[in-house]
Amino acid sequence: MLSAARRGTRRGGRRRVIWSCMGDQAQTAIRPAAAADAPRLAELLTELGYPASAGAVHERLAYWLPDQASRVLIAERGGRIVGCLSLHAIPYLERTGRWMRIESLVVDQRERRAGTGRALVDAAEQLASEWDCLLIEVTSLRSRADAHAFYRRLGYTDSCDRSGRFIKELAGDERTGPGGDTLSG
Repeated sequence: MLSAARRGTRRGGRRRVIWSCMGDQAQTAIRPAAAADAPRLAELLTELGYPASAGAVHERLAYWLPDQASRVLIAERGGRIVGCLSLHAIPYLERTGRWMRIESLVVDQRERRAGTGRALVDAAEQLASEWDCLLIEVTSLRSRADAHAFYRRLGYTDSCDRSGRFIKELAGDERTGPGGDTLSG
């Protein structure tokens, strides 16, 4: 069972979200990412199947961190980064409000099933509410059955049968991901 507490403070003009939950071993704290987190984030992204160097993640954080509609959240347990979630809020034109997209979520495989992923998603949902988002979208490779079960337990619905998702790679930025799939960003 999780016990959660939220606190909000101002740091650098942004609301600092702290979400704490008690898992099996120690308290998990959620905080915004900082440039100094790049080496550990690179390890986590590589574990997720998206190999990245600390330098590359540092460059990405340089445009993620100042973006007021984006956030990278860090989960820490015992002073160690054990997970991260990146998100972005997109305004609607066809209706009033925004929608949020969880762009990535990874928890260290040794730390899974201890409430860290849930704490990260809870913090994202809190931000979505504060930012007047009407829904949250998350995408996940079809091969990630455990991730799909996790999202379903949190109340997310697979809606691929309702709409298509069309992607076009832009020339000059091709990389490969899990299974050799071509990725961008």
